[in-house]
Amino acid sequence: MEDALSSFHETASLHRRIADHLREAEAFEGVGEVYQVLERPDEAVKFHRQAVTGYRAAHDRWRLASGLHRLAAALDASGEEERARGHWREALSAAAEFSDPKAVRLREEITARIGDNAAPEHTAPVPGPDHASARFGHGRRWRSERDV
Repeated sequence: MEDALSSFHETASLHRRIADHLREAEAFEGVGEVYQVLERPDEAVKFHRQAVTGYRAAHDRWRLASGLHRLAAALDASGEEERARGHWREALSAAAEFSDPKAVRLREEITARIGDNAAPEHTAPVPGPDHASARFGHGRRWRSERDV
């Protein structure tokens, strides 16, 4: 796990130097996930927040939804249930524009975490882009398996 942390930190630093802030945010999200696996949710929260900030700046709604979900899970694991619920609600809103099966699963998972009565009305699948086409529409050349 230490190798993974080191690699993600190095990747974030590299992408910061070349001003690829979206990839930097993805690296921060990776660091947060490793800290979650290590059961260190407070550290995970810090890096998921940085990832979410990057996704907001890039106007990447799919990654924002996914990042908010991960941030909420880390907050929930650290005992901050109410703050987690707020981020899950925002994640539902961000994911609402996507209609592909992965987006539907994300919304279902989030709704299960916060309870059906807490979900905003617009969380049902709506016609629109799937998350993959929204991502590929940004002109990026490379995608990892995790992105698809």
